[in-house]
Amino acid sequence: METTNFSADWEALREAEATYIRTRAAYFKSSRETILYDIQRGLTGTPNTIEYTLDLLALLGDDIKEKVMTELVAIALDGKETFVPLARNIIIEMDSGYLKTILPDLVQPWLSANPDNDFIYKNIAQLYYKSDLHTALTHFIDTYCRNSSNEDIREIYEDYKE
Repeated sequence: METTNFSADWEALREAEATYIRTRAAYFKSSRETILYDIQRGLTGTPNTIEYTLDLLALLGDDIKEKVMTELVAIALDGKETFVPLARNIIIEMDSGYLKTILPDLVQPWLSANPDNDFIYKNIAQLYYKSDLHTALTHFIDTYCRNSSNEDIREIYEDYKE
């Protein structure tokens, strides 16, 4: 059998990754309250902390995700552009029955507070579309996009009307 010698940097990276995996597995044995506390703090931290928290949150169950839905929706609608798809992907992986009951209520304040923000409106449309919430999407584009005075928002209607 042939053996390959790797550089010291490679070996250090491999060992760091193994340590990370062991530590993460041990962390997941923490109480749900501890994990939820850390997730809530992480979602309001620095950009690096938010990104790490979103990556970690993707591995957790819906019970934790449901408790931070307000924060997830905020990131999915108006977060840093690199975080929007991460948060959206976490949301769309959740139970669709739960999303149908809660997502429109969590989106509504964003509509009221941002009546002309096409970035947020595009993110709402994408969130509804990717969550397979077609009734909510249709209501949203018919009510808020179709007759908007903002041309970019009217374009959202055209993009999703079918």
